[in-house]
Amino acid sequence: MSTPSHYRYVNPSGRNPRDSPLARDYQRRVAAGETVPPELCHPEISRPPTRRESQRRLDDKIKSYENDLIRLKRRRNTWSPISDLPSEVLSDIFLLSFLSSADSEAQLHRKALPENVRLSISHISYAWRTVALNSPELWATIHIRDTTKTTILALALQNSKGMPIAIEAHAIHNNIECVRRVLLTIPSRVKSLSLETESGAMRSILPNLQACKGMLNSLVLKNCGAAVGHLPGAGSILYMPNLRKLTLLGWTTFTSPSSPRPSAVVHLEVSSPQSTIIRPLLTYLRNAPRLKELTFSLETESQTHEEEVGIELPRLEHLCLRMKPRVLSTFLSAIRVFPTKHTPLLATISPMEADGADSITKAQSIVTSIHDLCVRSQFPAPSILSLGNTLSLFPLGTIEDNPLGISVIITAPLEEGLPSACQVSTTLDHFELHTAFHPSVRDWWFSRLDLISIWHPPPLEFWKALARAPTLRLLDFCVTERNDCFLQGLRDGLDKGGAAAALAERDSNYPGLESITVTFKGSGPITWDVDYARDLALLLRTRVKKLSELSFYGVSTQLASIKQDTTTYELLNHTSSTGIDWHSQIPEVFW
Repeated sequence: MSTPSHYRYVNPSGRNPRDSPLARDYQRRVAAGETVPPELCHPEISRPPTRRESQRRLDDKIKSYENDLIRLKRRRNTWSPISDLPSEVLSDIFLLSFLSSADSEAQLHRKALPENVRLSISHISYAWRTVALNSPELWATIHIRDTTKTTILALALQNSKGMPIAIEAHAIHNNIECVRRVLLTIPSRVKSLSLETESGAMRSILPNLQACKGMLNSLVLKNCGAAVGHLPGAGSILYMPNLRKLTLLGWTTFTSPSSPRPSAVVHLEVSSPQSTIIRPLLTYLRNAPRLKELTFSLETESQTHEEEVGIELPRLEHLCLRMKPRVLSTFLSAIRVFPTKHTPLLATISPMEADGADSITKAQSIVTSIHDLCVRSQFPAPSILSLGNTLSLFPLGTIEDNPLGISVIITAPLEEGLPSACQVSTTLDHFELHTAFHPSVRDWWFSRLDLISIWHPPPLEFWKALARAPTLRLLDFCVTERNDCFLQGLRDGLDKGGAAAALAERDSNYPGLESITVTFKGSGPITWDVDYARDLALLLRTRVKKLSELSFYGVSTQLASIKQDTTTYELLNHTSSTGIDWHSQIPEVFW
């Protein structure tokens, strides 16, 4: 029996009959309850859908509903207050959050991953993702670790949209090829490279830096493995024409070209575990006329006794040194700086513990070296001198944390009419810092002194020398015992010459002194604070010129108790033209 004509179905395309227009018309009529013409009743059209076809229909409906839900959520997000921010402001917020993660990453770079912050931002919402992907500065810093994938690098390079790139590659052991790939892919866009890896990987990557010499502005190379010696291409890298900031950490030496051009480096930092770095560093400094900031740290004592002299650094403004005293003396004797009122010098010197050297020898070596540098460079003697205070009194920078030695900050000269300054600090209470100012250098240190702050009690000899300082106006010192060397020095004239001699030379000690600040320090309450203040007032009352200010800090006795003893209270007030200041708290900074 032949099939009726209305059941015949011709399908020359080979498609599923249920996807044909006739099938869709049949489904529409059935859904609407209409009469279905016989020509639409083909078995391939009218049969129930299969399981797979039903699942596909449901998937299509789910996808449609999900798209509708996404559109509704986007509309709802537009009513959020943060959606009122302009895209430019939102982009700045993203960049600041990324830079904040990068700062913390610099301290704990093996745990923090700034690229995760960037990816998280772009997955919050559609609007945030749009802003993030259209903010090339957010992708202009590439962080590479051993776990970094090439897809992340490709995404960052694509979204940076041709901006100059900064590469931060820390703790690289097995992924040096990612760094090489970026250097070779966009050599004309790499403006900064910070690489921390072992010497073998660094040896392989240095030749690839030559392609970046036209753009590279900052270079940090930190060795975290064996000592880095003579590396191929190292000399030419140090003299790149646009390189302004150079940091070499963990290197033992480097080579220089036979005929080096003048270096363009402005900021140089070198840290080495071996003294073999000194000779190539001094050679490099001879060809660094633009250098403004020099930081040098050396962990060992120098074995060489050869000295270089005459290395002039005409533009140096900031000098930071941390090394053994003997190496420090050698290094300071080799350089000469030329500070002016427009380019003052800020020097932070942190000597390390010397092998077999006592604290007195070490202190004298340091102070003598600084004295020689200042005199050779025609520094004016300091107007401000701080001894033993671990807090910085001057808003010129902070002292490097150095628990095993002392730190020195010198600035000279400042603007015309303003003081030059020197701060010598130590974290060791027993350190005989004041013995460093031996007679051969004392006259220069004290010749222009206007203010001195002393936070570790010096010996009697120091006070006697300080008493002859002609220009000293402000004296701040701490007291730890009832009869200290300061009182002994004041009393010495009365004991030897009697009252007549004291009246004849009553202002020969501290002739220009106008203000005294005394800070009591002790492990417990100071029960002798009033007795000390009374003795000081008795020794100062013979002066022709009264003090303009007399202050006591760290006291235990209340001022009301002193006022009850009218004799003592009047004696203290008579010493100063403005009376006395009596405080139980110890201030951090006086000036």
